[in-house]
Amino acid sequence: MANRPKNLFSILDSGSDEPVGQRREEASLSSRHSRHTELQQPTDNFDPGRAGAVCATICRDLLLDFAPALILVKSGVRRRVQALAAYARTLFDFTKDLSLEGERLAQVNRWQFALDQSLDVEPIGQPIFEQMALLEKEYSWNREALDRLTALARARVLVVGNSGAVREQERIEVARALLRALFGDEPSQELVLLAAALFRAHSLLGPRDHLAFRRPDLDLEASEPGDARLIAECADIRGALTRGTELANAPSGTSSALRFACAAAFQIVDQVSARPQVAPKIGLVSRLWLLVQSRFIPRPRTPSRRP
Repeated sequence: MANRPKNLFSILDSGSDEPVGQRREEASLSSRHSRHTELQQPTDNFDPGRAGAVCATICRDLLLDFAPALILVKSGVRRRVQALAAYARTLFDFTKDLSLEGERLAQVNRWQFALDQSLDVEPIGQPIFEQMALLEKEYSWNREALDRLTALARARVLVVGNSGAVREQERIEVARALLRALFGDEPSQELVLLAAALFRAHSLLGPRDHLAFRRPDLDLEASEPGDARLIAECADIRGALTRGTELANAPSGTSSALRFACAAAFQIVDQVSARPQVAPKIGLVSRLWLLVQSRFIPRPRTPSRRP
């Protein structure tokens, strides 16, 4: 299939060993629709293979060390995750534009309008919308959830406060909207909270938080082992992940992927706890082992956690 990675290692290799101040910077520029740019004009060269490949690349750059989890789900679910991740990542990119508030809102509104047109009429010639429209024919997206996702992006532009409470509620609502958009049904609260915890672990991977889910007062580059705020954040994430490993009502076919994501998140949190100024990274051998463990061991032991 044209939209799948060329080989296993293209998924397993999702990062570099650059310093924390440099690592992951390229990922923020991977989308053709990233901030500081206008939407490109529609074209007539609809190419399903290329559309899928673009979404897969954006998704892999966004998920980073969590990307190998996609190996553990069926191809249909994988393609939907890739398309939705590419759409949501670009949507929230617009909220971080350095332009005026009105211009950011206009970008968000145009992005939503382009998706609606692609799903209701015909694809407008952009890879993300082409892929979303193609998948709509196989299984309809939850349009209410997609609208909710856009509403949350608008709220991000307009919000004045940036407290931890505001950020936590936003994480939960974004997780709920993404899960509903992906699977159609209302997700369980346990699954939503697990997804929100994974967002928090993902935000520790580098200096640029793509969806801005990191704790507002947490500066990893200025933190030292033993920092009270860092200890509290890592402890909260570990607690949420531990509860998530007992999840019994995961969507069909996703249990192995969720186990991988949780195990990867534990490793990330442990690395940040020990060396907060060094960007965490799960090596290739560790990724391979986590894949085997998640696929063939029904209930792996919770990874060791530092106090």
